[in-house]
This record gives sequence, C-alpha cells and structure tokens, in this order.
Amino acid sequence: MTLTVGQKLWFVPADWYRKRQGYEVTVLKIGRKWVQISHHLRIDIKTMWVDGKGYASPGRCWLSEAEWWSEQCRQLAWSQFHSDVRNHHGGPPDHLTTSRIENMRAWLKGEKPNPNVILEEIVRLAQLVTKEDVLNFAEAMEAKP
Repeated sequence: MTLTVGQKLWFVPADWYRKRQGYEVTVLKIGRKWVQISHHLRIDIKTMWVDGKGYASPGRCWLSEAEWWSEQCRQLAWSQFHSDVRNHHGGPPDHLTTSRIENMRAWLKGEKPNPNVILEEIVRLAQLVTKEDVLNFAEAMEAKP
C-alpha cells in the first residue's frame, strides 16, 4: 500500500457503532513511521491505526469507504459462519463429505485445497445443470437490453 500526499482516506472512529459515521480525511505528510492526516491526527503507515498518544487508538483509516464496508461484510460473514458451525449439534451435516470438510480446513489455514475435491464439485454441479437450463440461460442473456 502506497500513500501519497493529497490522497483521500476514510476514517472510522473506534466507537463508530455509537456514532454511526466515518468521514473523509486527507494525507498531509508522509514519514517513515507516521502519516499526518487532516483533523490533527496521524496514522501508523503500516496498520493505518490512528495514534492514541499513549491511550487507546481513536480509530482507523481505510483506503476508501467501500474498502471499510467490504471488511464489515467480511467480518459479518465470518461471524455468521462461525456461529453456524458452533451451533450445529450432532456432528457434520450429511451433505458434507470428509474430503469437503478437509478442504474447508485447508482453506481456513490458508493452504491449497485438494484439486480432486474441487473437480468432484464441478462434476457434481455439472450433473445438476441440464442442457435445457443452459439454453434458457443463454436465451435470457440475449433478450436482456
């Protein structure tokens, strides 16, 4: 991530859930560790967290409001996924094979999933789609203005 003087960033206060608003700030000066931004604040050049001057950080900057919202959606999806797994009692769901579960574990650890399982999924999905489905989809796409 490279910041430039004059660049606009999106600042979100640490207590945004109470205030329900972030706002745009401007990069004023870039140093080796700190970046001066408008509103008399400075952010850590690596983490984008605002300097709390010995106390808790008052917030964090993002490259854009869209980036911040994207992260909020990612966090919510993770929370819902975590909750679904935690609340699923009685062992794994019947539709999850051992290889699918192993692939999910690999993805969570940042490892590459087993390509054979991915291929199995593609074949399974291909069996669900008929030639008629494909023709109907193509027809609908051509009719779109």
